Amino acid sequence: MTLTTSSISVLPAARLLDATHRRITVGIVLGISVVGFEALGVSTAMPAVARTLHGLPLYGWAFTALLLGQLLGIVLASGDADEHGPFRAYMAAVAAFIAGLAVGSAAPTMAILVGSRFVAGTGAGALMLLNWTLIGRVYPEQLRSKMLAAASSAWVVPGLVGPAAAGWVADHLTWRLVFGAVIAPLILAGWLLIPAARRLGPPERTDIVAATHHRFFDADRGARTWAAIYITAGAALTLGGLGSHHLGMLAALTSVGCALMVLGARTLFPAGTWRATPGLPAVVATYALLFAAFTGIESFLPLALNQLRGTTSTESGLILTCGTTTWALGSWMQARRPPRWATANWRMGATAVLVAGLASMTALTVAGIPAWVTYAGWAAGSLGMGLSFASVSEATFRMVGEHQVGLASGATQLAGALLAALATGVGGAILDAKHSGAIGFRIGFLICVGLAVAALAAGRAVPPMPVEGR
Repeated sequence: MTLTTSSISVLPAARLLDATHRRITVGIVLGISVVGFEALGVSTAMPAVARTLHGLPLYGWAFTALLLGQLLGIVLASGDADEHGPFRAYMAAVAAFIAGLAVGSAAPTMAILVGSRFVAGTGAGALMLLNWTLIGRVYPEQLRSKMLAAASSAWVVPGLVGPAAAGWVADHLTWRLVFGAVIAPLILAGWLLIPAARRLGPPERTDIVAATHHRFFDADRGARTWAAIYITAGAALTLGGLGSHHLGMLAALTSVGCALMVLGARTLFPAGTWRATPGLPAVVATYALLFAAFTGIESFLPLALNQLRGTTSTESGLILTCGTTTWALGSWMQARRPPRWATANWRMGATAVLVAGLASMTALTVAGIPAWVTYAGWAAGSLGMGLSFASVSEATFRMVGEHQVGLASGATQLAGALLAALATGVGGAILDAKHSGAIGFRIGFLICVGLAVAALAAGRAVPPMPVEGR
């Protein structure tokens, strides 16, 4: 039989907003936007929170507690999603995030607010991990780069509106509204995604396991949970020790804390992660270093502008707007030509732009340099972050089977949360010490620049994307 053109049924190309993906795409973008509003809004309002609750010594812990909560949430969600599907974990994540926000909005002391940030962090970490799991399992490979770009773009509206709105609310009304304002849209995002999460169920198992990953993929859920507890407790003890003014306490807490983190890391990260062994270990290491370098500076930018340049919360929030906008622009540039930005030279160039942008933040600590230099530098650095971060994120999905998406995504986000928690904790400890002025901010910023330089080196071992036809 001869086939004619009219007898062939041509399937329409998959799109982000086609009938199959529309609800999931909108739900993921809305959910990430909610997390973005919360993160950027709280970052902007935190100087006002610290003044009202007399909690400047715990300023860094407000961010560190969130990241430590994310460590636990990521591991619990990744294991549960890979064993039972994402539905149950998603429900628990939404509940934890809402509970943390509600307690934070009513916190009478800084210590209680820090505790609420830990609870919210468990939910936020699980939600971000589950969004990645949905992207890896629901979207075909040709759509993943576009969906990752859409996920980055979900930060644009929070970046444009969130910092300015949160700053105005903190300056003229009350910072407590910043915590509670995102609860309703979070419930809406859950309503959109829960049906898809229920339908997915547990993924089919595969036998695709590289030699360097064996311990990471073979560990059972109980072992991973205990490893997450070790890492969370170890990071908390280490940062508590660094904040101690007693030398003996510092040595004891940091020694025990580092030992616990090493013990947990052996299970939760692919072998060779911190040596950036080519393959998935290098992907995890590069992701973590990029995220920690960026987050470590972003968390303290509003405070630095407020204390060193006398800006209001609203004015300080504008720098976060600049960063989220250009980050999204970089992600969309990467999505247009993923293979190009996955090559070492292009990705290294993008990371070098990030390094330069982060280094320019030290201009805030030098009297006489206008503040616009910092805003321009942060915008440029965020563009480099969007380009390089999206490429590294996309590489995670290429390297594992469907059954391993949750674990691989969890490893990258867990490593990022761990290093970011340490970076923000160290920055807070430095500010709480004698170097609480411009020199304290400068030291903290330069530590994060060092992390970005390490990401530049580790990124060379991230495998390039294969090009069709070769």
